[in-house]
Amino acid sequence: MAKRRMFNIDVVSTDDFHSMPRDAQLLYFNLGMSADDDGFVASPKIIMKVLGIRQSNLITLAEKGYIKLFDSGVCLITDWLAHNYIRRDRYTPTRCKKEKESLDSMPDDGQPNDIPADIPPVDTGKDRIGKVSSGEDRSGEDRSEKEREKADKPPRARFSPPGVEEVGEYCRERKNGIDPQRFVDFYTANGWLQGKGKPIKDWRAAVRTWEGREKNDRHHHDHGYDDTPIPGGLYL
Repeated sequence: MAKRRMFNIDVVSTDDFHSMPRDAQLLYFNLGMSADDDGFVASPKIIMKVLGIRQSNLITLAEKGYIKLFDSGVCLITDWLAHNYIRRDRYTPTRCKKEKESLDSMPDDGQPNDIPADIPPVDTGKDRIGKVSSGEDRSGEDRSEKEREKADKPPRARFSPPGVEEVGEYCRERKNGIDPQRFVDFYTANGWLQGKGKPIKDWRAAVRTWEGREKNDRHHHDHGYDDTPIPGGLYL
């Protein structure tokens, strides 16, 4: 079972949500943290007892459409898919099978909420189990164009630190004379950060930056300048 939970700002930062009593809002977040991977909360009454929150707040959430209550005492976070996508290798099916099977709008194939690399923005519309149509968000804005734009963007590749041999091969191709061991040791020591502490996204670009500095250092050395830097990037 996944151990992390998220909340979609499009759901919990609306006037509709903030118009509820604070106890109802607090209860919603705690229900979300306690829900299983399908958004079901098996024992909402225990959560209310621990928090000292009255039953009326649970009813408020149900009336507003933020949760669905079942006769068994189980409740469902109706915006669950807007808040959380669970990776297939971390997904655990809900034990509230009867409640899940009773919902026509819930998937009945037993498949987890898998999230591919190019997934478009999730539909946060209240055809969740009921208010806003699936083509619009809470503000009434059509999301189809935004979804297409997001889907067209390829996922960004994760940075992987290079080895000494890989850096050495690139330096030999460019004939820049950079010591690959020194380069790798330097960035390994500082956590592969550059500039003002920003993570390096392209180590080859960092090599080219070093290349320019090396040329600049050689230029100053060949012309007899003191290599001691002073503020402003100049040399004595």
